[in-house]
Amino acid sequence: MWLFLGIVSFSVFFGYGLWRRLSWATGWTDDKGSFRTAGGQRYKFTDSTNKNIRKFVIAVPCAPGVSLRIHRESSWDRFAKKIGLSYEFQFNDHEFDNQLYVVSNAPAFQLELAETKALRQVLILLFRDARLIRIECHGQHVLAKFQETIKDGKATKPESAEVKRVVAALYGLAETLEIAKSKTSSIWDVFQLRASLLAVLATSLLLLGSVELFRVYAFERAQIMIDVGDLLTFSTICAGSVLFVLMAATVVLLRGSSYAHVILAEVLISGGAGLAMGSYVMVRDINISFDQTVQRRVQAEVVDKRTWRGRKSGTHYDLYLKGRDGFQGLPSKLEVSSDVYRQVQAGKPVTLIVRDGALGYRWIEEYNFN
Repeated sequence: MWLFLGIVSFSVFFGYGLWRRLSWATGWTDDKGSFRTAGGQRYKFTDSTNKNIRKFVIAVPCAPGVSLRIHRESSWDRFAKKIGLSYEFQFNDHEFDNQLYVVSNAPAFQLELAETKALRQVLILLFRDARLIRIECHGQHVLAKFQETIKDGKATKPESAEVKRVVAALYGLAETLEIAKSKTSSIWDVFQLRASLLAVLATSLLLLGSVELFRVYAFERAQIMIDVGDLLTFSTICAGSVLFVLMAATVVLLRGSSYAHVILAEVLISGGAGLAMGSYVMVRDINISFDQTVQRRVQAEVVDKRTWRGRKSGTHYDLYLKGRDGFQGLPSKLEVSSDVYRQVQAGKPVTLIVRDGALGYRWIEEYNFN
């Protein structure tokens, strides 16, 4: 059941993420934020604070079909270009080319921006605000993402003149994107689609890993597996192999585009974190769900049983066992559910119903009490 739910969850995360990345619009009612007006131009403003970190977003609508991301050029950007992993279109504007990195492989947009010096100058001015992280366009909106550290518990409200400049620049980009779209016969850029698929895949793995980790700590703290260490080693190897394949695919599919190193970093960070959090649980579910081995009864002596309470994780129930499973040993300690803990008596035997697992890693199907 859990394996099926995991597959369904991943499919939902991936489908929703791809749909949102390619089609999301600022006007949708279920999108967070409030509509405002600056200089006669309508925009959506989203503001959130977590502890002392404040993030706010200014977004305006744009035509779908052209992906865009602009951020300050970093050493990672320069390194990727130097080794030939990524290629960035040069706008013959020394200041712009040195300060900002444009992630887009749409030739029509690149040429439009190259011919619009005023817009490039505005973008340079906007990025002088240290709070501006990046400007991007996915789906049907172009947005500017800001982040700042709140000092003395007070957040600085963006000034109206500042907001007006940002909104005007975003509408300028939206217009440039629309002109670029009208000049191309292809609806989607192939590199854009590949980048979107890989980025959404990495995010979906991160979400799935988070859900799997939460599921284990919230609902399945009782130890099912006997060969925990061996399964953990195997799942780590599997996670590393999958991550390597994803990174290799990213390089092969995006090499020579402006996306390559940007998406590679997302795959490494988001995909790697998701696999690290969820690989053990996913491999464990496969080991149990496809198990066709015969049950066997293994008797062990309960040497002791103890409870302890975690600061945030609640009460834990541990059994200390002594016994063997044929030529193989048993864990000296097992964490069990409260029901099992109540039925077990220290100094008396307990029978474990053990199966070998589809992947060869033993697990406990149930407990019998004598």
